[in-house]
Amino acid sequence: MEYAAKQPADGYTFLLGNFGPVVAKPLLAKVSYDWHRDFAPVSRITISANILVVPVSLPVKNVKQLVALAKAHPGELTYATSGPGSMSHFAGEMFQRLAGVKMITVNYKGNALSITDLMGGQITTMFSDAVPAMQALKTGKLRALAVTSEQRWPHTPELPTLAEEGIKGFAAVNWWGILFPAGVPRPIIDKVNADLVKALATQSVKTKLAELGVEAISSTPEQFGAFMASETARWGKLIKEANLKLN
Repeated sequence: MEYAAKQPADGYTFLLGNFGPVVAKPLLAKVSYDWHRDFAPVSRITISANILVVPVSLPVKNVKQLVALAKAHPGELTYATSGPGSMSHFAGEMFQRLAGVKMITVNYKGNALSITDLMGGQITTMFSDAVPAMQALKTGKLRALAVTSEQRWPHTPELPTLAEEGIKGFAAVNWWGILFPAGVPRPIIDKVNADLVKALATQSVKTKLAELGVEAISSTPEQFGAFMASETARWGKLIKEANLKLN
């Protein structure tokens, strides 16, 4: 993000931005860039839900049972994250606030170690990235309870959303999008946007992205900018209310 922000506004450098560095990092720490000031949105390109998973050894079969267990044992259940400031971290915090439960946050450096400990029963639950969760589910050591998207996820249509399970207002999805350094001429932005929209609508691209556990999506530059602004406001409110820190 810092490097890309300083590149010439000639259209030859673009950034694949996502939730962590674009929204979460500036809300949690002092950084030298600001997406409002230093970047020009082009289009969102993909989104991906997280999956709420628990070890099969945990005696819960759905979200309602998980909430009941957490309320019966306040401050005892744990939830893993793939790192402070990650979507899995924020999803866990949102879950606690909306469900009215208190769990212990355990931060990991990435998904691999957290999934391993989750399968081993050392951790109670996790809002995992879709791909590692789906791979781990094949081992039979984890149970999926719900997805974090507003609608059911196309890759796991059998799983309900958190909202369907009674956690109203819950929505936490990973997303990726293309940004230019600020100052790139609008005709260049429009050209790249049009090419992205066309490519993301092709079945071969949709299929390839689906294999990576993400869903193809496109937008206008204005829609992408409005989306990032809404994400900044929504998660900024959670960070303030929950007093979240990077450490």
